[in-house]
Amino acid sequence: IVCESGNSVLFIDQNAAHKRILFEKALTSLQNDKNLESQELLFPETIEVPHHLTPILEEQCPNLKKLGFHLEHFGGISWQIRGAPIHLPSKFIGRALIKFLESFDDFGGNNNFQRLAFSWAKGSAIQSGTELSQDEMKFIVSELLSLQNPYETPQGGKIFMKMSVEDIKRWF
Repeated sequence: IVCESGNSVLFIDQNAAHKRILFEKALTSLQNDKNLESQELLFPETIEVPHHLTPILEEQCPNLKKLGFHLEHFGGISWQIRGAPIHLPSKFIGRALIKFLESFDDFGGNNNFQRLAFSWAKGSAIQSGTELSQDEMKFIVSELLSLQNPYETPQGGKIFMKMSVEDIKRWF
């Protein structure tokens, strides 16, 4: 995302920005013991969860419910997703859940809320290269800039680069 900010231009990594936004929302929700908004699915989605991820899913089911996922074991390695976080497009729900499970141990430290929030954000964020509408870009930028820490991802990576108009003019 490229946008103007005063006398500067911001170059924003949409995936990193969305991850930060979702991370902070999830962390706040978990710390305050409030459920994130969820939408019940008209047609529940059935997914197959690999055996090595099943223990994580079973252990985290109550927390996943707080994060907007409503799940039921459907037998064997099959699970049915009956509800999903409101921001997730339906075509990404199953992938987001699997990505959550796969990334559960990626966040260092022993703060379980941060680990949950990070895994949820990583699995649910808009992917790099996804074409966004003007409204979606404006929403991400305004949400990002309203955060306490809009500068770095939960793991410390950069979210945006700021370049002054004068610097850009010097280049050309």
